[in-house]
Amino acid sequence: MIFSFIMRLFGSSNKDSGSTVENRNPNIRFVKKTNKTGVETSQVVFLDLETTGLVAKRCGILEICLHDTENGPFATLVDVAQPIPARITEINGIDRDMIVGKPLFSEIAPHIYGRISNKIVVGHNVEFDLKFLFHEFLEAGIQPQPLRYICTCKAERNRNGSGGNRLGDCLRRRGIQVEKAHRAADDVNMVRQLFDCQQKERMGLKIEIFDLRKYHSILEREPEPMFESRGKAKSTHTLKTFTEWGDKSDNITVTMFNKLIEDSCQDRIFEAKEMKKLVEIGIEKKIAMRELKKALVGLVSVYYEDGKISWDEYCDLENLSKMFGFNSATFFPLIKEVVPDLKVICFTNDLILKGEVVDRYETLFPWSVSHGYLPSDSVTKQTDLVVNCGSKNDVTGKIQKANTYGIEVMHFADFAKGKEGIH
Repeated sequence: MIFSFIMRLFGSSNKDSGSTVENRNPNIRFVKKTNKTGVETSQVVFLDLETTGLVAKRCGILEICLHDTENGPFATLVDVAQPIPARITEINGIDRDMIVGKPLFSEIAPHIYGRISNKIVVGHNVEFDLKFLFHEFLEAGIQPQPLRYICTCKAERNRNGSGGNRLGDCLRRRGIQVEKAHRAADDVNMVRQLFDCQQKERMGLKIEIFDLRKYHSILEREPEPMFESRGKAKSTHTLKTFTEWGDKSDNITVTMFNKLIEDSCQDRIFEAKEMKKLVEIGIEKKIAMRELKKALVGLVSVYYEDGKISWDEYCDLENLSKMFGFNSATFFPLIKEVVPDLKVICFTNDLILKGEVVDRYETLFPWSVSHGYLPSDSVTKQTDLVVNCGSKNDVTGKIQKANTYGIEVMHFADFAKGKEGIH
């Protein structure tokens, strides 16, 4: 009798349980689900980007990878049309030579937008990727419509708290070995594995909406440059004035050398092939190095005519030094030859402001340059000061090394007193 009542309520049907069941009560409806979250695999597109930094307004996309069941994978490097910071190359291995000849993002933007516009975008900390995409879409003349997305990182934080939720960590605690990371295709493969695990574990994978309002809200939270903008840096063509070559009297070689330096400096991007040409010219290496050091010292003098070196000028000098094969052991003395009072500073631990980790290169490095310091990522005997950005009681490897060398260690709160720019 009870069975008969239930059948009358829902209506009898021979259709399988995966279909919508017709019934006499219009308020009751059963829908087939293909996995534990209710998200059909065909609806999902996995996404990862590699970028030149954290701030969409000032940085660009170096690499993108998409993967969905309908179209398969799509991955490409992107010509970002700007210098790639050395720290980014150290992380993902992408340098300027690798992206020469690759498409600009504006050239692939319509294809990318078509691949994701009707899908649910899945990624780890995917709001970061989406803010870059929206920025590039707008730059390419595309008005992006609201996108649905799922953040696998948010799901991990909801279950495990705020710590230890990097993509590799999430897989390792599930016993999955991580071999590669920090290239877009590798990270997309890891996101696919994590997403599959989260489905099987019945984790709450919330579908959210990313639109222009959320994009602008994220941009408002991005840090502004922590240093005074001084416009375009002075031309590096100062480097072409080589006159004293010791016993080298081959004027043709000198002219070739000067022309090479000028050509290399015009685009302010220094490629490996340009570096190799220094050897091909045929001058003695010791003479070339001596002249290049003299030229860099001369350029420091030009930049310091107004009593300070801007962040753009500092980066210019650093890039030139790297192009010529000079490391920090040579680079800092070149600057100190002109400005001996400048101190070499090294930061240790993450600085957290307003609840977010501050990107060291984007904020602390330019901020310290604007206050008359030479920022370094490592502690050497040339280092004058190590600044601890974490807890006052933390002892890091850099702090231990500083103590060994007798280098002053200061907490960031004390260091920042009286200095403008960091809040």
